[in-house]
Amino acid sequence: MLVLYVAVAILGSFLVEMLLHHFRRNYEIVWVSVPEQTGHDIALEITRNLRKNQARI
Repeated sequence: MLVLYVAVAILGSFLVEMLLHHFRRNYEIVWVSVPEQTGHDIALEITRNLRKNQARI
C-alpha cells in the first residue's frame, strides 16, 4: 500500500509540473513574495512583549 502511495505522489507531482509548464506557455506566472520589513521585525516585537508580560507575573 505504501508503494502505491509513493507511486501516486510521484505521478501526481509529474502531472502538476506538466500542467504548470502548459499553463506557463499561455500565461505569465508571477510568484508573490512577502516584502521585506525594514526596521520593524515582528518576531522581535513579540519576544519583547512576552518578556515584558513574563516580568509582570
